[in-house]
Amino acid sequence: MGEAPPLSARATPPGSYDPFMTVGSMGDELREREAELQALGRELDAVVGGSGRAVLVEGSAGIGKTRLLDELCARADGRARVLRGRGGEPEDVARHLAVADRCGEPWAAQALWRAAEVAGGRGAPEAAVTYLAAALREEIDPALRFRVLLAAGWNAFRARDRRGLGWLEEARRCAPDPASAVRAWAAVWNWRAVVREPAPAAEVLAGLPDELPDQLAYRVQAHFLLDFGFSGAGTRALLDRYPVPTEEPEGRTLAEHLWLSARVADLVVRGRPAAEALAIADRVDVDAVLGSRAADTPNVVWLVLARAGAGDLRGAEALARAGLERNRRSASQMPFEWLTASTAIIQLLRGDVAAAAASMEPWLESEPWAGVPVTEPSVCGALVALHRERGDPGRAWAALARYGYVDAEPPTDWHGAFLLHQRGRLRRDGGDVAGAAADHERCREVMDSFHGPANPYTPWRLGLAACRAATGETEEAGRLLREQVEQARAFGAAPLLGASLRALALHTGGADGIAVAEEAVAVLEGSDARGELARARLVLGRLLRHDRHIGPARDELRAALDLADRLGATRLCAEVEGELALAGVRPRRRAVVGVHALTPAELRVARLAAQGLSNPEIAQSLFVTRKTVEKHLGAAFAKLHISSRDQLDAVLVER
Repeated sequence: MGEAPPLSARATPPGSYDPFMTVGSMGDELREREAELQALGRELDAVVGGSGRAVLVEGSAGIGKTRLLDELCARADGRARVLRGRGGEPEDVARHLAVADRCGEPWAAQALWRAAEVAGGRGAPEAAVTYLAAALREEIDPALRFRVLLAAGWNAFRARDRRGLGWLEEARRCAPDPASAVRAWAAVWNWRAVVREPAPAAEVLAGLPDELPDQLAYRVQAHFLLDFGFSGAGTRALLDRYPVPTEEPEGRTLAEHLWLSARVADLVVRGRPAAEALAIADRVDVDAVLGSRAADTPNVVWLVLARAGAGDLRGAEALARAGLERNRRSASQMPFEWLTASTAIIQLLRGDVAAAAASMEPWLESEPWAGVPVTEPSVCGALVALHRERGDPGRAWAALARYGYVDAEPPTDWHGAFLLHQRGRLRRDGGDVAGAAADHERCREVMDSFHGPANPYTPWRLGLAACRAATGETEEAGRLLREQVEQARAFGAAPLLGASLRALALHTGGADGIAVAEEAVAVLEGSDARGELARARLVLGRLLRHDRHIGPARDELRAALDLADRLGATRLCAEVEGELALAGVRPRRRAVVGVHALTPAELRVARLAAQGLSNPEIAQSLFVTRKTVEKHLGAAFAKLHISSRDQLDAVLVER
């Protein structure tokens, strides 16, 4: 057999450390393995001495490469870390490459790209930005460069790194095709909108191709409707520039289904009949939309929220949960945050405060969740609404402070309007009526200019009417409430109509108010808005007590307390118990053991454990820490009087 080619090694650029790959060849056979090991050992000594080295061991199967590296690892003996395979784990390679000015190897950019995907998936955008910035310094083909620029911009967006906008602008300029140009354009616009530097519609349109294929036109319109608003001037400019073939597409492609989902949201926020919006929502291929890219997540979220706004709370929550289940397999952070916040908002619309708390658990832990900027207004709004319903205004204000919205104005979009509405309610609870009125007025302006006046999630008239009543402007408060009820009747969604009737009943009072409250209860009894039903029964009980109908008042108040207690609505329970005390009823004791004593978070963890998932698997699927899983399982075991996971199946059957 011939002599094996000599081993060659090349130092990496200054600043690198540990061997991360080898450079050179060992031929097809290793005849003098000790000599090769000695050569590798010299490189190892160089690493320990502070000089970065890289060695690539190549050759056909069965020639002893693995044994050689095993002996090298043994020789390292803790002095240096030897990376195996093509450099060990993706981030192991990237950490070595990122500290160098430039590696110059053809595989380097791909290695850094793979590592950035891993870092982004584990919620470390800063590390992903480091890897992608290093990838852009390497020799890289145009197609990969475009993808790296987009990823760098997006991760910088998450990490609040201002370099991201420059990378996205470069991606827009070097987009290889119209579809890529649209992706880059959408990314640039999202960045500028969230950092409150929106571009004029004409400027954004200038960055798009002159013409688009029909299917791409559907996709662009869908994104534009969500980003620019459903009634903004920018929307009209784009609709004129890129008309779709028909506004009644057959739904044969993903682009058409994304457009239909945006159309559903359009109808809901403009106050068109809820039944019309739900009929179009039923035409959307949910599986296609759920299975699309993370960039299409806003369309999924809008479809979820539009269904809920139109009164289909059960269907909306099922869709959101399906989206979260799909996302659990991909572990993408932005869809997780948006869909989780949307799920919590729907659960709050249903009145299930305990379930909403379980959904928002990643943000309720002691360590702040490192989130995605574009989702922050939704997450913050959901947290404020949740803490308010739990009777904890201090934590609600802490959530506003964490995201910088104690006094600052949120983005001018639906998510910002929702946050304004929730902050206004919180201010009013604390006695800041002027501040609350200002928030509700601003909410109205945002909805009028960006979407439409009828968004069911931000019924600003209800908040503003309460402020007017608090300052003695009863006639104006009554006008706002009657206008709200009229609009809600035309819209036809039971949750919104019930809430509107409840507020009007409380304002009206007397026998007329009782009649309106009875209508509110009747409307809500046929819906999934159990929290609103409890509030309507509270108002009816209060009005009956004021009118000296003590027996019927107690019945309504007991029913309200039973609902509020089962929903975990602490604040509402306290209100109802106060009314019951005035009606001469003593408070009752609540369950502290058994399945029904489990919180939604404890129940969710227990069910996953019963399915055979380990604690790390449960933590990963729920985006919480292992310590949190252990805490919930421990609490569940104590309440269920069990001592092992094997007993969970039997005791969870009853719930």
